[in-house]
Amino acid sequence: MNLPRHIRVLTLLINHKHEILSTKIICDIAFITPAELRRCILKLRQQGVFVCSTTRGQGGYWLAHNLQEAEKQIGLLNKRLQTQYSAIVGMKRQLKKVQQANFNQTFFDAQRGGQKSDYKV
Repeated sequence: MNLPRHIRVLTLLINHKHEILSTKIICDIAFITPAELRRCILKLRQQGVFVCSTTRGQGGYWLAHNLQEAEKQIGLLNKRLQTQYSAIVGMKRQLKKVQQANFNQTFFDAQRGGQKSDYKV
């Protein structure tokens, strides 16, 4: 039976509930890429599964052992959300300045040290 990716990941986490599984190990065992793993973790968290993570060492995931671990992970995710939001605010503020000043692609080329971009909008 071919289980959905997020269920394969959850099964691994349950079977190894007393250890932190590295991203590489999970990907190798579940036959998924790191990007697919991140999407699986997101899906599990959206469904209410207390999946904790770390970026230390090779990074890794585990199921929360208690409420304190779950609360700590929620706090870390909230901090990440705030950081990402502040990045969006800064970029939007700069975009508005560029639009108001009626700059064109030259502004963005200057940010890259005068190198032209192959990217087309």
